[in-house]
Amino acid sequence: MANDLWWNLRRNGEGTALLIVAMAGGFLASFLGLGITGLLVFSNAAGIERPWTFVTYPFAFGRGDLIGVLFACLWLYGIGGQLERAWGRTRFLGFFFAMAALGALALLIGGFLTGIGATLAGAFMPLAALTVAWGTLYPNQPVTFLFVLPMTGKWLAWLSAILVFFGSSDPAMALFACTPLILAWAYAGGRLGSLGASRPVERTWRGFRDDPRFREEVERRERERRERERLRRLFENSLGDDQDRR
Repeated sequence: MANDLWWNLRRNGEGTALLIVAMAGGFLASFLGLGITGLLVFSNAAGIERPWTFVTYPFAFGRGDLIGVLFACLWLYGIGGQLERAWGRTRFLGFFFAMAALGALALLIGGFLTGIGATLAGAFMPLAALTVAWGTLYPNQPVTFLFVLPMTGKWLAWLSAILVFFGSSDPAMALFACTPLILAWAYAGGRLGSLGASRPVERTWRGFRDDPRFREEVERRERERRERERLRRLFENSLGDDQDRR
């Protein structure tokens, strides 16, 4: 059963699967009281002394945050998997951790300028950035938010930005918290010059045109077509020979 679950996760994208496992592992460690959650949480008051927390806070979940981690994993499975298939594993993982680090850096700068303390725990910040990037690349793709509210990709991106803005610990920190989302929008839209992401690779029936797996699939189907044609001709010739003997 565990192997089947891992296979289904990997089928959607290995990078996405690894992030889901890491988030689930962070929650399980907290639930079992292993005492590592506090080491993962980012605080702008101690961010300089704990630099690893710039990229570890997405995996910090509280002991009673089962609903939160399930929601985060489902969200990542859907949106993150599609982005990974479009960008590739390396770019996708780099984007995820870059957005996590930029979110922490923005709050660190905001705390320095305003004197307001802020913490980050859980994957909502990088997930919101992923959602903005996804909505930028697929603005008209239909999606059902929370399995209830139908909307398109661009409106889901706007909703994520609104949740980040009004979910900030203080109004003065809201703009700083939205900085990664603005950069995600610019990156996905190709507005950062050579640093910008390319548009999604043209989808095919299965895979992408620049993916070796797609070429292998095309070659396999061509071999199967030729083999069916050869068997058909053999069958027709055998029928003709039978009629001639009669």
